[in-house]
Amino acid sequence: MGDTKIDFSQPEIEAPHEKLLRSPTFDEKYGWVNKILLLVLVVMIINLGVYFVMQWGAVPPPPQQQIVPAQATAQPTTPQITPEAEQTVCTMDALVCPDGSTVGRSGPNCAFVCPK
Repeated sequence: MGDTKIDFSQPEIEAPHEKLLRSPTFDEKYGWVNKILLLVLVVMIINLGVYFVMQWGAVPPPPQQQIVPAQATAQPTTPQITPEAEQTVCTMDALVCPDGSTVGRSGPNCAFVCPK
């Protein structure tokens, strides 16, 4: 028959105790730190982008309104109170008249006036 060679060698398998004895690599030990730093960097870049868009962004600021001072007159005008312009202020009372209607105070004496 043919010359068949059989390989009886075993593949190299790392024994479990050898894995425990070796010290972990930096990436195995601190891999989560890299992920957090990357996340912080991405958040900072997004915040800077939002800041610049808001500061100098695509939306133009509203136009400034110019405040023009009023022209000063020679003499300031103040309202003159004359006896005809005086008014009487009455309280907000109400009265139910005998016919069932309600009236408030009126007139210079703040009297109730029921309809007849």
